[in-house]
Amino acid sequence: MSLYQWRAGEIITAQKLRSGVQFGLVNVMPDTSVGSGALGSSYYRGRADITFDVPFAEIPTIQVTARTSVPGGTFIEATYTDVSTDGFTIVIARSNETSTNVDWLAIGRPDL
Repeated sequence: MSLYQWRAGEIITAQKLRSGVQFGLVNVMPDTSVGSGALGSSYYRGRADITFDVPFAEIPTIQVTARTSVPGGTFIEATYTDVSTDGFTIVIARSNETSTNVDWLAIGRPDL
């Protein structure tokens, strides 16, 4: 399967070359206290819903990376859930209520 949206004889444009990739940065605020976690202590969970500018033709591949200077200490993890062709949800876990910037990347075939 190809990510590119042109066919033989069509002009290749910058828009069509990048159309299979969408990315962004979101600030996630942990606001839900969760009881005992995997490490045996309480932690906070935060969520952010992401909506794609251009829907994908099928479920895209998602990558998330949190920006933190204390991985494994106060910051526990960043992950995602509820992926669809229109968007997904980022979920983070921290041992405190500090907001966290999360970079995200979605790769797939756009529904053009």
